[in-house]
Amino acid sequence: MIHVCGNPNWDFLFGFDMDIVSIDIYTNQKVISLYGRSIKIFIERGGTIVWGIIPTNYEPFLNENLHTLKKLLNNIWKTVLKSGIDRQELLSKSMLSPALIFLSLYWANRLLYHSILACSIALEQRLKC
Repeated sequence: MIHVCGNPNWDFLFGFDMDIVSIDIYTNQKVISLYGRSIKIFIERGGTIVWGIIPTNYEPFLNENLHTLKKLLNNIWKTVLKSGIDRQELLSKSMLSPALIFLSLYWANRLLYHSILACSIALEQRLKC
C-alpha cells in the first residue's frame, strides 16, 4: 500500500505491483481524471483505490457537505469510467478516506478529526444507495 498526497507520475505509480493505492483525490481531482486507462489496468489487475475525498483542513472541510462531496466523487468516477472500466468493478475496488494522512490532527483538534471520520462513513453509506 502507498498513500500519495502529491501529484506524481500517475501512469508510473499505477504500474507498480501494489494491492492498494491511497490518493488525495480532493486536491488532485482535475489531474487524476486524465489517467482513467491506468486506473482501469490497475483495478483489473486486482488493485484497490482509496479515494481520499474528505478534506482534512478546517476551512475546506467546513465548505463541503455530503451532497457536494458525493457529487465531486461521482464526477471523478464518470471521467474514469470513460476508460471502459465496469462501474461495479470500480465501486467494488474502491474505498473512501480522508484526503490526507491526518493523525496529528487528532491531537490538535479532536472535534474536527471525529467530524472528518463521521463524514467519510456517512458518504460511503450514501454512495451505496
